[in-house]
Amino acid sequence: MSAKNKSLKKLPEFEYRIPVKYDSAFRSRIENNRLRNAHPKVKKIHVAHRDTVKKSSGIKIINIIIAAPTKKIADDCFNDGNRTILKSMENNRTSKRTKNNRTNKRTNNRTKRSPNNRTKNNRTKNNRPTVSYPEDVSSETDWGDYENRRYAYQQNHPQWKIV
Repeated sequence: MSAKNKSLKKLPEFEYRIPVKYDSAFRSRIENNRLRNAHPKVKKIHVAHRDTVKKSSGIKIINIIIAAPTKKIADDCFNDGNRTILKSMENNRTSKRTKNNRTNKRTNNRTKRSPNNRTKNNRTKNNRPTVSYPEDVSSETDWGDYENRRYAYQQNHPQWKIV
């Protein structure tokens, strides 16, 4: 029997979805090889083309196809790659906080002014009387509706500061 006539047994393919922003956790050659070396029974990790992106809740989602003998092996491989995504998401959260702490190059090049020459901000204080919102909260409270009602109450009573 020649090699051309042999029918190759095709592995089942399992689909997963991830945000396009983090598809490099599966798309990049280094990460793809790392996942396949860590999970040798996985024969193929395919990330769909970025033209096939679908939006879900305002987030662009892309499909990933993992070919493996069983669903459990494919799930293990996906979870391994998903850990990389979660780490990068965590780094994005912290970078937004620290972004404000970084100094801008333009501010570093400016000449420093003495503290006496700076103008003081004359901010007007919010000296309205403070009133507690008169609705009780329980464990069954729907927070979205509660905040909408509290906001409407604040709009109806602009002379008070509602807390």
